[in-house]
Amino acid sequence: MDKLGGGQEVVETSAHQLEEVEKLKKLYYDPKEPGSFGGVKRLSEASGLKKDRFRKFLLGEDPYSLHFPVRYKFQRRKTITYGLNELW
Repeated sequence: MDKLGGGQEVVETSAHQLEEVEKLKKLYYDPKEPGSFGGVKRLSEASGLKKDRFRKFLLGEDPYSLHFPVRYKFQRRKTITYGLNELW
């Protein structure tokens, strides 16, 4: 990766990375594969690759990421006010 001015980075994609993505797509979308349409654990056990690679790959795929449960209760940032109606 090269760094440009202003904190921007240039990402270089190599042929090896493209081949790896194609391999991951084949493992995930082919119904004949044992880990197809599964989660991170199922895919990593079926293929023998690292879980981190599958996690990054699956977060970009719609069939995996669209079906996460909705978070109704989540932590919010603390806000400190020094009086009424100070924040707005």
